[in-house]
Amino acid sequence: MNKKCKILFGVLLLVAIAALRLPLLQVEAESSSASDFQMKGDTLVNYTGTASAVSIPVSVKHIGKEAFSGHTELKKIEIPGYVESIDYNAFSGCSSLENVVIPDTVTKIGNGAFSGCSSLKSVTIGKKLDTLGNGVFVNCTALSEIKLSKNNTEFAYDSGVIYSKDKTVVYAMIPGYAQETYKMPSTVKEIKNNAFWGCMNLKKVEIGSNVKKIPDYAFANCQNLEKILFPYSVTAIGIKAFSDCINLGGIEIPVSVSSIHETAFDGCPKLVITAEEGSYAAEYEAKRDKSQVAQSEYQEVTKTSDERGQDGADSSDNSDTGTTLGQSTIVGGNAVVFIDNSRSKVLSGNVQTEDEQSSAASSEVMGDGQTSGGYSKYTIVNGKKIAAQAYYGNTALTEYEMPGTIEEIGDFSFARTGLTYVTIPEGVTTIGYGAFYHADNLASVSIPDTVTTIEPSAFDKTKWMEDCLVNRRDPFTVVGDGILIAYGGVGDKVEVPEGVKQIGAEVFKGHTEITAVTLPDTCTIVGEDAFAGCSNLTVISGGDNLKEIKDRAFSGCPISTIKIPASVEKIGLKAYDITDTIKEDGSEVAVFLGKSIPGVSYEKTATRLINEEDRDSVLKGVNVAIVNDSVTPEAVRGTALDYDGGFRGLVCSVEKAAEDGTQGRLRIKFIVMRQEDVNDNTIPSEVTVYGKRYKISNPREAVEYVSGSKAEVSGQGTVSVEVNSATLSGTPAATAQLSGINANYVLNISDNAGAGSTISAAYKKAVSGGKIVSLQVYDLALYDAETLIPISKTGKQQMTVTIPKPMGVAQDALQVACLDEDGQLEKVDFRLVTINGATCVQFSAQRFTVYGFFN
Repeated sequence: MNKKCKILFGVLLLVAIAALRLPLLQVEAESSSASDFQMKGDTLVNYTGTASAVSIPVSVKHIGKEAFSGHTELKKIEIPGYVESIDYNAFSGCSSLENVVIPDTVTKIGNGAFSGCSSLKSVTIGKKLDTLGNGVFVNCTALSEIKLSKNNTEFAYDSGVIYSKDKTVVYAMIPGYAQETYKMPSTVKEIKNNAFWGCMNLKKVEIGSNVKKIPDYAFANCQNLEKILFPYSVTAIGIKAFSDCINLGGIEIPVSVSSIHETAFDGCPKLVITAEEGSYAAEYEAKRDKSQVAQSEYQEVTKTSDERGQDGADSSDNSDTGTTLGQSTIVGGNAVVFIDNSRSKVLSGNVQTEDEQSSAASSEVMGDGQTSGGYSKYTIVNGKKIAAQAYYGNTALTEYEMPGTIEEIGDFSFARTGLTYVTIPEGVTTIGYGAFYHADNLASVSIPDTVTTIEPSAFDKTKWMEDCLVNRRDPFTVVGDGILIAYGGVGDKVEVPEGVKQIGAEVFKGHTEITAVTLPDTCTIVGEDAFAGCSNLTVISGGDNLKEIKDRAFSGCPISTIKIPASVEKIGLKAYDITDTIKEDGSEVAVFLGKSIPGVSYEKTATRLINEEDRDSVLKGVNVAIVNDSVTPEAVRGTALDYDGGFRGLVCSVEKAAEDGTQGRLRIKFIVMRQEDVNDNTIPSEVTVYGKRYKISNPREAVEYVSGSKAEVSGQGTVSVEVNSATLSGTPAATAQLSGINANYVLNISDNAGAGSTISAAYKKAVSGGKIVSLQVYDLALYDAETLIPISKTGKQQMTVTIPKPMGVAQDALQVACLDEDGQLEKVDFRLVTINGATCVQFSAQRFTVYGFFN
């Protein structure tokens, strides 16, 4: 085009704008050129521009699938009155898009068209729309209402819900629906897929009396939903219908229901289903895997096939062609390819040379840090650790030779693989949580005596473990450095063999036949949930050399008198939870045999956000502690008897021992409670110790009351933010939001310049030839405000954090990343937002670790 033509074109354009009185939006959109719109006939196939305000050309009749998907910079869009359809995921993930006016000419909006437009506040829909896909506004969290043309003949909009005109079909509830309850009209016969997905304010829903099916993803990710009422008209519950409803508690499913998909209630840790005996729902509840490892797997490991489910569209074919290097999976919401950089043999079954492997590794670098995907990760880290989830789900992996340098096997690293045998080499010390979980064909396992730690569920659901659990001839399976990992006995009295150093996690869990246990002198550790749910266990003897009793070790055990040996140094959370046990009044007593009180410990399970109920008192339900006379109120700070740790009750010493039928006497040393909370119902006047009665000799009013040192936390389900940084402006203030929580949390953000070299080194490994020019590094630490226990990860819940843009880092080509549990770099999704005139970074945090902001 010559200069004269260019001038003429510009004049004509200005005239057209003036004549049509087009809004400022179109003038701002002039930064988009014709070349930014890739067309196929009259269909816009792809937009490649970067403008924040865009006007779609009048030649466009159809906005194609994913045409604007992922354009986080897009704030305003002008859809001309020539467009007839908006296809699948057309604007999906346009997280800065604020307003949309859909003209009267549009007749069809496809599945997930505006899904993930988290800033979308206003939507206007024209009169000719007659087809509305599934999940059109999924995850549009700011959208609280829409405007629907009164002349539209197909749809009705009423108080935040889009219905068919006759109200027989529910298409969607607006994600910003403000009410906590919703009663579905009795006229409704059908609910569309994804209709209520992510409606965060919903707490109670009553399904209409004519609805027959709860469809796929209907209420998925309603994280505050607590109650759902089903009518007898319902016969089926579909795929992931209530997945990630993390607060869904007790529900009653009627006998009319004859079909429930196995994934219908995935990610519902509090769920308890009540149903008529013999009904389909009762059988479903009996078979449903309610184990903690199943919940953890669901929260931490996301299968690729799940990722597109929320938009209601068919998943694309992601089958392995046999040419990929390693196993593809999703970590922290990002797709990554794990690569074994220590071997020339690819362990997924494909053989490649070292040169091919190096080339493939460098090719896995994902974009510019603002698109979907992640950095390259490796199955083996620093030659010493097999990374968490490294080979997860790789059923083609039937054999694996571990390098001799390995010291640690990460969480879920070989879970659901096709391994048939494994020989763990000398030098390995730690086998992580769920490391070989559900490797169903794993029949032979060799564990060296260098292994000192086997985390919970490491071998659950393997053939090897299943065989151990039914081995009546040799019921005690001891591996590694004296770790009892499985018990196959059935007797009511158990004598743990000499030589056992650790009672492994969950070894005796749920053995309700056990009434008495004898621990050997060699035993120093009782693992997580080791005897949990042994509801008839009343007597524990031996164990005089115990050093550590881990989380929930004896939870649910009605031990006659809890005895803590003098050798014990640490006791885990809810190690002795007697709240749901059958014990006589006055027997809620713990005796400490040492001169000092053990400290409090906690395990990895307690640091997962979803395990909120596990972060509780060491001695839950115990209201009397008998201690050495030398113990003072100051001496219990930070111990199992600390008020801040959850203990509430009397701390006594023995004044006179009970003997020969004579009642003994206990003297109150102090009371770990606030005085105003004490009454005859909370504190006993007599107790039973070792089967003998003791009377409290001194009145409660005459003793010292000891309460907490922490400030009382007000409110519920809040996240407060503390910033300790010289590189973050205090204006505007940093904020954090986390949905679906009941407890209060504190997020601490602090400078960590010392970790800059670690982030830089991790970036060079993840990005071939990668170099960081400017960098700011922070520690993000999340704490339970009540217990001060740190939270390591949020699972599928994402915390949205907003901070002022770090000083010294440019907003152009900004990248945000964090270190995972293996020290490998992980991409963090973010967007730039303006708050009170200041540029801020808003990002999603799923783990709490070191974060880098860099160019």
